[in-house]
Amino acid sequence: MNKNEVYQINKKEIERERRMGYRIVGRRGYDIINNSFFVEEKIVKGLISEDKVMWFDRFKDYFDYIDGDIYENSCYYQWKVPKELKEKLDYGKLFQKEAFITVTIDDEKHNDNSEAEAKYAIGEKRKKQVREWIKEAEKCKSGKELLLLEKKFNHNKLFVNFDVWNKAFEFVLWNYISNIGENEEKFIALMDYLSHFTCSESIVREALGILDNDKVINNYKFINGSKGTFYHQLSRLRRISKAIRENRVKKSVFAYYDDDYHYYSEKTIYELIDQQDINFEGGPFYRCYRFFETIEEFVEYRKGDLYNTDLSNVRNLEYDFSSCKIYESTILPIRNEKEINYRIYKQFLDGKYIVCQYWCNYEGKEIRANEMKFDYFCDFVYYLKGDLSGAN
Repeated sequence: MNKNEVYQINKKEIERERRMGYRIVGRRGYDIINNSFFVEEKIVKGLISEDKVMWFDRFKDYFDYIDGDIYENSCYYQWKVPKELKEKLDYGKLFQKEAFITVTIDDEKHNDNSEAEAKYAIGEKRKKQVREWIKEAEKCKSGKELLLLEKKFNHNKLFVNFDVWNKAFEFVLWNYISNIGENEEKFIALMDYLSHFTCSESIVREALGILDNDKVINNYKFINGSKGTFYHQLSRLRRISKAIRENRVKKSVFAYYDDDYHYYSEKTIYELIDQQDINFEGGPFYRCYRFFETIEEFVEYRKGDLYNTDLSNVRNLEYDFSSCKIYESTILPIRNEKEINYRIYKQFLDGKYIVCQYWCNYEGKEIRANEMKFDYFCDFVYYLKGDLSGAN
């Protein structure tokens, strides 16, 4: 509510609601920018709750509204106590808090670094584990062996979480697909495996982006489905293959460093220009991947072309990119802390005190951003450790 609004307060009703737990008093105190006292309350009505802030120009009105309970969960940063109140108030309790929050901008930087290091360590661990599974898959020379590997993979404790399992298995399967090349034995093993795989059509469709289309379609069987379903899938795959041959697809390629498994990755998305004869519901109708363990393998495959490549998540990489083709869409990794440019904006906007932080690489491209919003000036000042330079 506006601090100048005249409040018609039913004191008995408010007291009753507080006793019954329908009106819960939260933070309270003084905000120097508004030059007013405030009381936060949660109003509970059945299953619905509403947060309100009451503002008071006069200390007496504020004091009466909360029945003198002015010390609990409070902050009176920069309030100049009138002479007539100095002997009536407990200064120790009144100014025991500088702010409601307990973190500063330095804590935020430390936490970010700690979290980033912990996350990076997990990624390195996953990379080693997935690398072993990729090696096991490379040994498979039949569909049966791939099916047994999948079964073993499903019972691995590392992949109990479905999202983690799904992505890790993508790495294993796509590495197998992309490394088939001219190896006929591995190609037959893959198609035999996919013919037994429940959700096989989506993977077969995606494999069309890497493998010979005619060979894929001629060797796909879908053993676990009905004949009608199989023929419907086969017909659709043939129409997709035809669309590719006739250049009726839009191809988009993105390269990046996978933050979860620390592989250099390339994702290709194919979209049908005209989807009417394929009967898809819109959007990309398939995507395919390629994964590389080292930067050298990745750059060699891309022939040094780093168009649409984001390597900002790579850490501690020593590599000379001078011979690579760099574009506006290329984001190279940070080599050391000195290459990071830092900007901070401090402002009051729409009733909130806001701190915006931006970290950019040496090319001026944003690699991280953080925004903090505060309801009260005391928290704004505390977070910034009193540094209001450049504040708007």
